[in-house]
Amino acid sequence: MTGPAGRAPRPVPAIEVGGPHVTAAFVDLASGKVGSRVRRDLEPDADAETLLHTIAAAATTLGCAAEAVWSAAVPGPFDYATGVAHYRDVGKFESLTGVHVGMELMTRIKPHPSCVRFIGDAMAFTLGEYHFGSAHGHSRVVGITLGTGVGTGFVADGHLVTDGPDVPEQGRADPLLIGGKPWKTPFPPGLSAPRTHPAPVAASPRSCDTPDPETQPPRKYSTLLLGRWALHWRRTWLASPQRP
Repeated sequence: MTGPAGRAPRPVPAIEVGGPHVTAAFVDLASGKVGSRVRRDLEPDADAETLLHTIAAAATTLGCAAEAVWSAAVPGPFDYATGVAHYRDVGKFESLTGVHVGMELMTRIKPHPSCVRFIGDAMAFTLGEYHFGSAHGHSRVVGITLGTGVGTGFVADGHLVTDGPDVPEQGRADPLLIGGKPWKTPFPPGLSAPRTHPAPVAASPRSCDTPDPETQPPRKYSTLLLGRWALHWRRTWLASPQRP
């Protein structure tokens, strides 16, 4: 990857919003290496003003040229095309529900960006692993992240896949039904409960039969659910015909 006149491209500014933190950093797209970075703590239950101020402050502190194009990896549910958050009833960032986060960041980050582009945090992780990490060299990749929720990414030949028969709706795990039930499981401390969704999508009942919570310790029960779901989509995705 090169820039004008064969020069290497400049590192790009990026924001990663997690449950308890936000990180702003420069990323070298040629090597995948992360350069200068700024990390700030976030309180997921803070008011919208505090959350937006903290995110923008981290980006401003990084120090970027005016009119830059920023990339932001954020958890769902989020409208990544418009930049509007939909965090109602998910246990974090609820104060941002209905807020046009993209427009807010464009006015708060200094110097002002030309635009802020959003992507799912788990999808960004999976793309990174495809291009530069442990999945490099594989044509099809399933990424699963476990934090304050469960995130997923499906990549085929370098492209994110978010629809079609091979993947869950929007390429997301959190709307899925496991054993005919949403992800309302007794996740213990240290293994956070994934988010639920108003319109869940059923996974394969044969490969995702729910273990009996009465006979399993909470941590083992939760891990069994995640493992059975992951096994089903690994088989489905990797066995399906190649598609971009």
